[in-house]
Amino acid sequence: MKVYKIDIDQNETQLILPDIEGLDILKYKVFDGKKKAEFWNDAIWYIFNPTIDATNFISLGLPNALVFDQKVYDSDLYPMLERAGEILSIRLKNKNYYVLNITEVINVLDDEKTTWETTTDNTKGDILKYHFFTHRFTNSSLFKIPETHTTEIFAYSNSIIQEEDFYGIYHKLNFTGLLFNEVYSD
Repeated sequence: MKVYKIDIDQNETQLILPDIEGLDILKYKVFDGKKKAEFWNDAIWYIFNPTIDATNFISLGLPNALVFDQKVYDSDLYPMLERAGEILSIRLKNKNYYVLNITEVINVLDDEKTTWETTTDNTKGDILKYHFFTHRFTNSSLFKIPETHTTEIFAYSNSIIQEEDFYGIYHKLNFTGLLFNEVYSD
């Protein structure tokens, strides 16, 4: 079993933003495991940096949600995305995008075996080395953990049946835009 932290390749992907001023923009950019469908369609969106070549996954500016194109939506990856949370539509003039708001926030971090950065008063800071209770994983290979649910997305991969999980299908279908950093292996 391997666990990957998923990031958006910020230097190589387009950035999509809601065309909203002020603090209201945060309700469209902060993904904390809570549903957003009731207000989601109120926003108008635009591509901030349109001269960058389009990839299948693009950036929302923060690494806490996955934004993907119609090709991903129509692929074998979609059922895995759907199991992990709610899929929200983003409509631009000539293209559709979708946001995966991951609501699969599960208590799988083994706090005692995880290595934490600590301050001088022994307060826990960032996680330096992750350790997971793998028997707690669900049928969604995409998930968040309560400790970092507003800033990190994870995917686990069962090395035996890799083509049945998010990591394996993403690579099999040659999708672009995401970076996978292995943070745990058992």
